[in-house]
Amino acid sequence: MAVLFANALTSVTSDLDVLVLYADSTSGGAADVQAKLRAGLAGRVDTFNLQTGTPTPAALAAYDVALVYSYHPIANPTGLGDTLADFVDAGGGVVVSTYGNYTGSFLVQGRFLTGGYHALTGTAFSNADPGTFTSRHAYHPVLEGATTTACPSLCRHMTGATLTPGAIEVASWSSPS
Repeated sequence: MAVLFANALTSVTSDLDVLVLYADSTSGGAADVQAKLRAGLAGRVDTFNLQTGTPTPAALAAYDVALVYSYHPIANPTGLGDTLADFVDAGGGVVVSTYGNYTGSFLVQGRFLTGGYHALTGTAFSNADPGTFTSRHAYHPVLEGATTTACPSLCRHMTGATLTPGAIEVASWSSPS
């Protein structure tokens, strides 16, 4: 899972409260993400299913970071984007991952899209053989503790990706050709 921050966090700490916003019905899905975050860099980690609703601004305000990913369409991608933009403006951090920066109803839309909050958008995802991890900013806080330098199994990668002005690429994967 590639991780990009939509706004600058100056450090990664072990006491971040995270809300995992997901549109996913795969086996393990959000519970697996939640467990891995609890075991790693997060304090409190809760989940919210975006296939059935959109969190309120008040609900988001209880967290430091929102992690968004979608394997299925988001019920209200425009409302979600408006709420996330307000959350960022109030000082919250947003991580948009797998398909949440893709297209159509998988994409976080609204003001998050039109206001340039996405760090990266793309036109397609495809499967690739394990590739190579390349760090662009090895000392960036988001890479703190990163030890994996190769994708352990089949990876997905974004094609036709565009980096938003002002965003920085901290790492990338390249597929063997």
